[in-house]
Amino acid sequence: MLEARIAALGVAATAPACGAWLRDLSAALAASADVLLAPAEACAELGALETVTVGAIRDWAGPAGVAVREGAARWDDVAELCLGRRAALWPEVFETALVARASTLVVQRFKAAADGLDAPLRECLAGAAAAAAEPARRRVADLAAALDDAMRGALADALTLMSRTNGAAALGGSLARSRSLGAGSALLERRAATLQGVVQDSAAAAARSLASALSAHLDALPATADAG
Repeated sequence: MLEARIAALGVAATAPACGAWLRDLSAALAASADVLLAPAEACAELGALETVTVGAIRDWAGPAGVAVREGAARWDDVAELCLGRRAALWPEVFETALVARASTLVVQRFKAAADGLDAPLRECLAGAAAAAAEPARRRVADLAAALDDAMRGALADALTLMSRTNGAAALGGSLARSRSLGAGSALLERRAATLQGVVQDSAAAAARSLASALSAHLDALPATADAG
């Protein structure tokens, strides 16, 4: 049996090699996250992918030749055999890649919110310069509402990966007792802390971008008659 062959090697030999392989795999996935996870174009889609992956870990039958305890998560027993300890597979292998892709999506979503207002803002200012003050004021109100909606949408999408209603945490219950699923609150706290920082930085960058665009468009307006 495979189990007997691995056991014959001894945990002292298998644990360092298997542990290094898991770390290398996690790093490789994270480095290529934007390519591998490119089909996921929103954080909510990443959450759905996480749920499917965690379910697959839960339902994995295990490799042939390795006996597993009845009712136990298969990965738990394989990890104990190869690593000499229980190991949470999602955090050890997949979490870093998910957070890397989510961070990219958050940055892109907030940037798109700011970039989407550039042309309308320029048109609004041009209208105001042409003495169409009242329509311009209404247009500014519309732009502010559009920006608010875009920012709220970006935040809401990021929050889907910070709650207990998605991914590993969504399975909950008896599944959360298996460390192989990584469904504990510590995982979500670390993820939320990272993504919160990305959200804050991205929102600030969007605000700076809009301020810069506003300044540039104002400078580009023709001088008024009484300015000279």
